[in-house]
Amino acid sequence: MKSTLLLCLLLGSLYGFAQKGAPPNPLALDDAGMDGYLKNRKPAKISIQVHHLPASAGRIKVSYSLVHFGAQSQIARQTVLGKDGTVTIVLDENLPYQQLWLTVDSLLYTGIVVNSDLHISIDAAITKGQEIYLAGNGVQFSGTDGALNSVLNEHTLFRKKERDSIESYFVNQSLLAANKKITLETFLQTADLAYRQLQQTDEEFIGKYPGYGEIIRNETNSMYYGWFCVPFTFKNIPAQYWERIKTHQPYFVSNDGVAFYQQLSNYIVYNSNNAAINIQSLLYKNYAKYNETQKSILDSINYYEQLSGPEREKSKKELNNLYNKRYSHFTDEQSMLTMQHQINIIENNHTGARADLLKICLMGGLKEQYNTTYPFLLKHLTTDWCKRIVQTQLAESISRQKEVDSLFNIAQKINDTQLYIGKPLVQLAFGAQLYRLDSLTKAADFIVNLKAKFKGKAIIIDFWATWCGPCLSDIPRGKKLHEDNKDLPIEYVYLCTTGGSNEKSWKNHVVDLKAPGTHIFVNDVMITEIKRIFNASGGFPAYVVIDLQGNASASKIRFMSEVTRATLQSVVGL
Repeated sequence: MKSTLLLCLLLGSLYGFAQKGAPPNPLALDDAGMDGYLKNRKPAKISIQVHHLPASAGRIKVSYSLVHFGAQSQIARQTVLGKDGTVTIVLDENLPYQQLWLTVDSLLYTGIVVNSDLHISIDAAITKGQEIYLAGNGVQFSGTDGALNSVLNEHTLFRKKERDSIESYFVNQSLLAANKKITLETFLQTADLAYRQLQQTDEEFIGKYPGYGEIIRNETNSMYYGWFCVPFTFKNIPAQYWERIKTHQPYFVSNDGVAFYQQLSNYIVYNSNNAAINIQSLLYKNYAKYNETQKSILDSINYYEQLSGPEREKSKKELNNLYNKRYSHFTDEQSMLTMQHQINIIENNHTGARADLLKICLMGGLKEQYNTTYPFLLKHLTTDWCKRIVQTQLAESISRQKEVDSLFNIAQKINDTQLYIGKPLVQLAFGAQLYRLDSLTKAADFIVNLKAKFKGKAIIIDFWATWCGPCLSDIPRGKKLHEDNKDLPIEYVYLCTTGGSNEKSWKNHVVDLKAPGTHIFVNDVMITEIKRIFNASGGFPAYVVIDLQGNASASKIRFMSEVTRATLQSVVGL
């Protein structure tokens, strides 16, 4: 849940094992045999049992985020323990060695990796009301995957402070190099040193469990090679590094395994050796099919692009505004042309399952046009298990859109007296209205009421958490955007999760941030469902735009820091 946990690898429990089981022998995710391996394979299961719960405990909530491929790298789920203190979770997909981030109410927060079956036992009499963070007394892992998690957890805790420091510094240097704050030469020196240090700590640990050496090295390489690619967008990775990166094959569907493919996909499609796509000329091929507004935009761009020297420089602002208009009026066409271009690049460099996984990594940037881009992508996949990922997410997107359309149709028939978006708490002097939402049982009702309450306005929804560093950094930028554009018919709505926080902390953050708008402290289960409906089911922060025509999008804003007045007007339909 908390951002610092992203530095952890794969976690289990140290306790309850006198001996370790036989090391697994996983198949690489992009191995040619993966299709056959997954063909009749059943999804993995996780069983959880809590012993000695006090009678006052009430219902014990279980929430978890599954790492997977597709438009979002994680999907959130919730359930509850039965009256007997147990629950069995069957995973959505039959993927091998899939990572989850698991919370059992206030008893346990940990990360696990499951391939077949895993049992988690928690003794509340031993934990004594304290949340176990990652692992501790009173928590036992068993089942087929129990020993694996035990070893991986030991590895995570082995010289943890030192290893976290190495990884954190390496990631920071990767981002600095990507943003041209340091030179690539400086980054390479940092990367070499970090890799040697990571190898050294790995080999020390592997000496105790030599049978697990291959998977431990593999997961470290996934993390390292993924972040290594980041600074080289539009550049070439030096040959001696590229030879290692291009042959790396992750074993786990983990944060690091999935991120490796995502960063590799970005590197390949945005490599400087690729021929640039000329959207303008490609759109012109269908000029006769467009309406007068579309034709005017293309003609204007054509005029300004043919200018040279000082005249071209003077027209830069006008040209950028026209590019924004072109995207608004040719969204589907541009998305299709971009995907086709990127798929061609991938197919020129890779084949089979590896090519398919790299193509699937394109889904996140084109999810708003799923009705055209996903079917097109399916035609260019060759492996059945990768096709199933896209087919599932296409069906979910279609179902979700029908749900959203239905909700907004209903919203037009609601009376103002019914527009409950939470219990009113207080109105603050800087223009913030605070609510708490616990009582509504359906996320759909909240969405209907929210849209109807701010009829005639576009709505920007900011999903955040009090413990989320990037959220707290971005809200002041949203505040400035709000204050600088008060003349625009936009309502800013901040939905903060109750997960990992409390009302006092939330109120304190709202006062500290002083962002005007509608602030609602939303039950964690409810906020997860709201995000699911809007196709914003990743982590925090996340942004949803409901434009003036009532269309909802979870991809138009990534961070408030990237939004200008022109882009703001464009995304809300002004």
